[in-house]
Amino acid sequence: MKKIVLLFLLMVNISVYAEIHPNKLFHISKSSNRNIVCYEAILKGNALNITDPVHPFWINNEDKQGEETELNLIQKKLAYGYKAIKSTATEAEITLKAYNKRSIKIRQQGGKWRAYIVINGKESLLNEIYVKSKEGNSMIVEYIILKGSLNGASVQEKVVNK
Repeated sequence: MKKIVLLFLLMVNISVYAEIHPNKLFHISKSSNRNIVCYEAILKGNALNITDPVHPFWINNEDKQGEETELNLIQKKLAYGYKAIKSTATEAEITLKAYNKRSIKIRQQGGKWRAYIVINGKESLLNEIYVKSKEGNSMIVEYIILKGSLNGASVQEKVVNK
């Protein structure tokens, strides 16, 4: 029952976040705690910011419910930051610092900015990256699950850390 209540609270926080941050692209959730790293498109007018197209930041879902904080320098450089491969006013391509094997493409669809990644061999809308870390050592990633949708259907792919 406790897990159901916690899941409900997390879902409410994510939906409230979407209202506050309409340019949300995707988020990273972790097995080690309920805090999430959110990624949103940075715009200049209606166009992507060419020099810095994405803003990653924390949303606390633990002790300071809903509090937003910036990533620290180490988190930006080694884990949750990103590298822009290509960036124009209408699209960007990035890789995450901790997982650069697949690029994430950012572009508008239906008037909203969206993130796309290859899931199960097909480009799909990216909603979440779940990170399962080793019990007792959150620095060791066992696997990730890419979660998204393709043609309205949910898709996901588990990628084991080798």
